[in-house]
Amino acid sequence: MSRAILALLFTAACNTGTSDGDDTDATDTDVADVTCTALPEGGWLVNGACIGMDMTGTLTLDQSGCGFEFSAWSMMMDMPKGGKVDGDTVTLTGAGWTDCTGAIVDGVVDGTCSDGCDFHMEVN
Repeated sequence: MSRAILALLFTAACNTGTSDGDDTDATDTDVADVTCTALPEGGWLVNGACIGMDMTGTLTLDQSGCGFEFSAWSMMMDMPKGGKVDGDTVTLTGAGWTDCTGAIVDGVVDGTCSDGCDFHMEVN
């Protein structure tokens, strides 16, 4: 079965953590800041040995901006459901994809899965 996907772009910070509940102060010093490279929503092209061919899908960010889901794949195959971004590292999600990680460099995601196959993702 094919494996693959993930291409991420543009850099932006996302905020996760807890607040002190007092949002009236100018700065919340007890909020944990986590940065991730944000991916643009919309169409993505994914390919590589894990995928087996060019595939297109739609990427939608979650509320944090550091997680995403894929939908509307060009073919119904065993494709990743989405992924999570930590810094510039992407980890795919979905059955058979959780061992696939990649790095975001210049708006493109390149990575591998534990079986050695590679994947490439870029905005379409």
